[in-house]
Amino acid sequence: MAISYLCWQHLTAFFMLTLFYLNHGLMINKCMTINIQHMSSTAGTLQNTKWQSCIDACMRCAEACEFCATSDLKEQDVKMMASCAQINRECAAVCWTSAALMSMDSQFAKQFCNLCADVCDACAQECEHHDVDHCKQCAQACRNCSEECRKMAR
Repeated sequence: MAISYLCWQHLTAFFMLTLFYLNHGLMINKCMTINIQHMSSTAGTLQNTKWQSCIDACMRCAEACEFCATSDLKEQDVKMMASCAQINRECAAVCWTSAALMSMDSQFAKQFCNLCADVCDACAQECEHHDVDHCKQCAQACRNCSEECRKMAR
């Protein structure tokens, strides 16, 4: 089944916005997250399935990181969780972008997946410093994504 034109437009727009946000040190807003989460429910219908397990791992990781960052900001000691929330947002941005590039069969997908694996490892390491459930779940999702991305980039 082919990627619909509307879905393709969303992926392209998300990729361009992600690059802009990353280059300017800005965080991705909730509206973009909602659009991509909607697209994640259709991930199994994409035409490019050669990297589907990695795409799925990236999407699961991005969702876990977004949830973890939001939960970090609700903790009693928000200052202690600030670096965790920051790397969660960065990891989510790289995961969303990596999933989009793999879906497009981009020539840059492997490079982004290498970067994604490194960012996921750093995010997991940060989350493992915190004894809260959302950080534990995020760390596991990050480790799984890192493993999938390293396999994909070989």
